[in-house]
Amino acid sequence: MPPLEQCKKDKLHSRKIEVDTYECDENHLIVEGRLTDNRYKTSYTMSGKKRPPKVIHDMILRLKVEMGTMIITDLEVELPSVPEEECPEGARSIETIKGMAISGGFTPKIKKRLKGIKGCSHLTTLLLSMAPAAVQASFAYRAKEPFPDLPVEMIKQFLGDSCYVWRMDGPLIKELDEMSDK
Repeated sequence: MPPLEQCKKDKLHSRKIEVDTYECDENHLIVEGRLTDNRYKTSYTMSGKKRPPKVIHDMILRLKVEMGTMIITDLEVELPSVPEEECPEGARSIETIKGMAISGGFTPKIKKRLKGIKGCSHLTTLLLSMAPAAVQASFAYRAKEPFPDLPVEMIKQFLGDSCYVWRMDGPLIKELDEMSDK
């Protein structure tokens, strides 16, 4: 057993982020994300108020994304469980992402737009997990049948330099370039 695994004792907290994507129509997909924070031990607020173990955050964000442009055309937020009364007001800031495209530079734009008191850090974290899933779902939808014309430039725009295996000088991008030359 690995040393850090042996060191684990009682579980204190868990965070789960789940992202599912759905077909909406031939031009749109729905990306649904859920962030759940669970506290497993009794804790105390700074003022000394006792808080029992419970689900602290349970937040659901749904995005409607236009697949050709990857523009977020609509969204919904549900907050089944939040720790503070003011949380729903802070969550409204997520509305400002309507009209944004999920494309290169999305993460820094979101961080700037929803940073600190401008937004909800939990919904921002969830959104940043959902964006790559939207891109994956868009490709999955298109790949249900062979591509008549492989959208090489679009693939490079979304995936180029997104990770080590999709680096612009790597074998996957070179393979795409070779396919587009045919």
